Amino acid sequence: MEFFEWMGITQGVFTFIAGLYLKEDTLELAKRNARLSIITGLIAGAVLFALCLVLGGIGLYRMAKKKDKKYPWLAFIPFANTFYAGYVAGEARFFGQKMKRAGLYAMIAEIVYVAFNILALVAEVLLIPHYTQTRLSSAYDPTYEYLSYGPTETSVPIGIRWLYYATYANSGFGWANILGYVSLLVYMVFLGVTLVALFKQYYPRGFASLTALCILFPVRGFVYFSLRKRTPVDYDAYMRRRMEEYARRQQQYGPYGQPPYGQPPYGQPPYGNQPYGQQPQSPQQDEPFSDFGGDGKTSNGQNGPGNTPPPSDDNPFSDF
Repeated sequence: MEFFEWMGITQGVFTFIAGLYLKEDTLELAKRNARLSIITGLIAGAVLFALCLVLGGIGLYRMAKKKDKKYPWLAFIPFANTFYAGYVAGEARFFGQKMKRAGLYAMIAEIVYVAFNILALVAEVLLIPHYTQTRLSSAYDPTYEYLSYGPTETSVPIGIRWLYYATYANSGFGWANILGYVSLLVYMVFLGVTLVALFKQYYPRGFASLTALCILFPVRGFVYFSLRKRTPVDYDAYMRRRMEEYARRQQQYGPYGQPPYGQPPYGQPPYGNQPYGQQPQSPQQDEPFSDFGGDGKTSNGQNGPGNTPPPSDDNPFSDF
């Protein structure tokens, strides 16, 4: 769920700005900045998550309609849209093994991950009144001391001390943090399997890059929206066409030492008997790297066979 990812990014930016412009030399100022960080993160996270949810819902809804899938409205419901992405994608593969419920597993892991994030947020709010000021020495320079603000085991009342053990103990590696990281890892794995199966059908040329983008950054909704106009394809048939096209291109080059690479007989075109003042035309050749951003032209600037520039809608980000 991208809400906590956007919130974390916002809090990181706020902490950086606070360190530059907001004073934090007293305990009360430290508590104030902690509250402002949470409020700012909640507002920004909610706005950005709502935007991703709406745009992603539109994109996934359109993709589902093109495959005549039932219940396309599930694309707009948090958690359910993760499961529904797996439903639209169909059968996925995990280390070569077929997997029919990758979206369901991703949704379950997402729910667990969000539950631990909610626990961490509640602990962060409830423990602010129990912040203390501690003077610490730098690990690199023992003579340099600085002030640290945060809850300690003795400053937290016994009734809510379990929140401290869950989130703040062991330098922020409490049991809730560890379980949260584990659930996040499981979620990323199954979400990646789901998205690979989905993007193979709607953007086969770059499914791996789009999957990595959605795993590393909370932009899944924007990617779904950018693919809303594309028509699903059979990935295996797409790869067979690519291999056949590659084989045809290789046949055009001819065996080594024969035209177009070998020397023609003396006095014959393209080298012999050329009209004065004209240059021989080099044989047209396909650009083998046209699929990596080429313009569909040969090295001499001409359009080569099989190198028609891709249509403009082949770029999933063309709408932006």
